[in-house]
Amino acid sequence: MLKTLDATYQPSGAERRLIDTFAANATQLRARIYNIRHPAGDLKIMRDILRGKLAEFAVYHWLLESTEGDPSPPDIKLYTDKEIAKLRHSADLTLGGNRIGVKSCHADDPYPSWVYQKSDPLDDDVYFFCTVDENDGNGLVKLAWLVTPDVVLSYQKPLRNKAPSKVAVYHSDLLAHSEREVQSESK
Repeated sequence: MLKTLDATYQPSGAERRLIDTFAANATQLRARIYNIRHPAGDLKIMRDILRGKLAEFAVYHWLLESTEGDPSPPDIKLYTDKEIAKLRHSADLTLGGNRIGVKSCHADDPYPSWVYQKSDPLDDDVYFFCTVDENDGNGLVKLAWLVTPDVVLSYQKPLRNKAPSKVAVYHSDLLAHSEREVQSESK
């Protein structure tokens, strides 16, 4: 399943402060781990954490408004290195026993994509792919697509920057798929 979503989310002031505080604290706790993978430093780490948490809150609010169920809220607990390792492949959110993965990327990236480690199991029931626009200063999130793991597998490609341990699903590929569906429906 590949479903195009046309939903946006803008955090309230209080929610944004909560997310900012979480991102700053998580960056301090995780800097040692992330600096091994991302030598660019704390600013990139904090932005990645911030975008991810903004996207989780966006999906959470969308689920509250669009479903009958009661989704789990985004996790804002700070974990130790050992706890993080145990939770690495846990679902971002859950709803009625279904595991929900949330992936985010910056809306202004030259090649917007949602990145995975090749070794990551795709064991969530569905994935929400979101773009985050931080140019407005508050973090506008667009919920772009709802996809199942088989779609993720069919669209994943090597990263354009040739990182051998990672794969990505590119925004342009999903957009082209959506446009083909619209054209075939109009015939």
